[in-house]
Amino acid sequence: MIRNMKKEDIGQVLDIWLAGNIEAHSFIPEEYWRGKAPEVREQLLLAEIYVYETDGTIQAFAGMQEDYLAGIFVTGSARCAGIGKKLLDHIKERHPAFVLNVYQANRRAVAFYRREGLKIVSEETDPDTGNTEYTMRWRSAVPGQTLNRRLAKINECPHLLHPAAQWFHSKWGIPADAYLESMEQSISSGCAVPQWYLILDEHDEILAGAGIIENDFHDRKDLSPNLCALYVEEKFRGCGLARELLAFIRNDMALQNIPRIYLVTDHTELYETYGWTFLTMVQDESGCPERMYTVSTADHCHRQIT
Repeated sequence: MIRNMKKEDIGQVLDIWLAGNIEAHSFIPEEYWRGKAPEVREQLLLAEIYVYETDGTIQAFAGMQEDYLAGIFVTGSARCAGIGKKLLDHIKERHPAFVLNVYQANRRAVAFYRREGLKIVSEETDPDTGNTEYTMRWRSAVPGQTLNRRLAKINECPHLLHPAAQWFHSKWGIPADAYLESMEQSISSGCAVPQWYLILDEHDEILAGAGIIENDFHDRKDLSPNLCALYVEEKFRGCGLARELLAFIRNDMALQNIPRIYLVTDHTELYETYGWTFLTMVQDESGCPERMYTVSTADHCHRQIT
């Protein structure tokens, strides 16, 4: 069961904290964590701590300091049993928004938090250890809530270059550097292509995004430019974000005298609902067939403001 930590739990909790940090952070000397233990003990006694207990034994805990998740720690024998997720869900129910820091090299933890819906919003070097650290954020979505959102091109928000490249990488698996290079080109070249588009909330969290590039890895180089990497965060689907984003892109392409855009997709009916029409079959770089769609930008000649 999950319950609040009691003062007499501090010994077990501190042991779990120390063992967990030493095991998860082999790239940091063990002495660093042992030296931090007395300070952390005092912080634990003041923080909002939830423990997961089975048969009188604490197997895991999570610590909150206001809206900062200091960490989730599970004993080695209790891992892979969903306990970490239960603790995280417990926190989500009580904190509609929070942030945490996690070392980039702690790949298992980064993957866990991404899988559970947290987003990387920045990265920096931890001055104590010299290791790269991600800041990740969670924000709950309230069903039926009106989203405060804005549509933007990446050249209008260059401070989001690295977070946006990481976001697209996390959705499609293409190296973040490839997205970053294309986005930097869109800012520096002043040309119509490439372009990258985002839907952002009031905290600059990415809700949806897409790009326009010359060719999306298919054999019809003459069918250009191509819409690519369209993605809407799952918890915001059904809110009309894809429709808004596609209309915004068509409008922007029309303003830049691009009369027609194309895309390759596995979907057979989705894009028809947004005004696209099937054009032909093409082949990807491995020779596999793909469906090519197209749409005119002529009827989107006025910039929309949302």
